[in-house]
Amino acid sequence: MLWRKAWLECRYRFLLCYFMSLSVTFAALVRPPKPWEQALAAAAIGGEERLFRVVFGLLAVRVVPVGALILAGSGINTQTSWGMTHGFHPSMYFLLSMPVTREQLLRIRVLMGLGLLFVWTVTTAGVVLLATHWGKLAMDPGRVFATLPNLLVGAVLFYAFSVFLTAFLDEYWAGMTALLVMGMLGGYGVAEGPGGANLLAYMMSQSLVAGDLEAWAKAGIFLAISAAFYLAAWRVVAAKEY
Repeated sequence: MLWRKAWLECRYRFLLCYFMSLSVTFAALVRPPKPWEQALAAAAIGGEERLFRVVFGLLAVRVVPVGALILAGSGINTQTSWGMTHGFHPSMYFLLSMPVTREQLLRIRVLMGLGLLFVWTVTTAGVVLLATHWGKLAMDPGRVFATLPNLLVGAVLFYAFSVFLTAFLDEYWAGMTALLVMGMLGGYGVAEGPGGANLLAYMMSQSLVAGDLEAWAKAGIFLAISAAFYLAAWRVVAAKEY
């Protein structure tokens, strides 16, 4: 019953993520506005490396983090499928009245959203690859899919952060806070800031597939931070008075 409820809450969010990624991909790569068309043309002239940075910069900065935020939903703080609601939804009280623990409610909802995030991210990368082919832009498929492990690690971090925020904030304010932090990280990445805080550069690289030990160490750190966000969310949920 909990898995079904989690799916019912996530299904429209899942579709919304696809609508977002398809519309952004179509607008940016298939029918781009003039400034973006000029950027793509310059990237194509600059070679596959520059084109890859432009296209995957779009995916890592705008699409995947927002999708992680949407699919994180609101744990058991608010049980709705459309999101951005104020206060609590009545079904939450129904679930809490069942013979299940709060930890089960949170864990199953988080796992459902995380699984859908993985499916959506992988298929979105495939859609981007098809769009670049349709737009007659040369991009190596092997490189695209070699980037996925790094991209997914970043997606997990954004997802866990969003889950933590929605454990104690209404989804609207959690979303605004998450978007602010994502914007700051994206700006730091676009400015090519140095150090481990440049999550954008990490999400656009193929370092995990290449077996880079430093990249694997960073992955461990990012996943440990993600686990800490989940545990913090659980502590908030466990202590909350409904």
